[in-house]
Amino acid sequence: MDTRREAIQVSPEDGLSNLNPLWTIYILTINGRESMLARLRTRLDPQIDCKPVEVIVIKDNCEHSIGEKRQYAIDNCKTKYMNFIDDDDMIHTSYVDYILERLKQDVDGVGFKGVITTDSKQPIEFIHRAGLKWSSKPEKYDGAIRYIRPLNHLNPVKTTIAKQIGYKSISMGEDYDYALRLAESNLVKDKCFVDEYLYYYQYRSKK
Repeated sequence: MDTRREAIQVSPEDGLSNLNPLWTIYILTINGRESMLARLRTRLDPQIDCKPVEVIVIKDNCEHSIGEKRQYAIDNCKTKYMNFIDDDDMIHTSYVDYILERLKQDVDGVGFKGVITTDSKQPIEFIHRAGLKWSSKPEKYDGAIRYIRPLNHLNPVKTTIAKQIGYKSISMGEDYDYALRLAESNLVKDKCFVDEYLYYYQYRSKK
């Protein structure tokens, strides 16, 4: 018996699914973040209609580490591709279409551009792409100052690959650890990339 089910809620009414989905988007959330989640779902849900994509929300009350909840998603994923969207971030209005077009080509994973802000200020571009090294600070890349990163939890990859990498049961740095091990594995053979700003990472500092 999987004891994680006692505190991790995966309710049908919290998800959105179509017949024979190709891709699962997981959103982790906790009690008290309902307004953030609703804001994201307002942008995401209309993009799913009649497409082979499902959205699954995994919710608990901080009983489990983030890494454990991400691993729970991997263990239970039934579709060919999977990724995560953080509940307090935002996406492009055509996020699903851009990515789905690539997934239908049987790629290993999908990279894209995005923007990071801190407390809604200081926008800096980022690039997520297979084959890149992780930069802890912005650096010059392709003519602009950007964060340069390999694929991480935000990027759709084949579920078979994600299962081989997995997540450690930690709540700080589980995404960084996953990204480094995914890059070192060389399991993502292609360098599929969407040259659009698909993701808006909205970092909030603790004041």
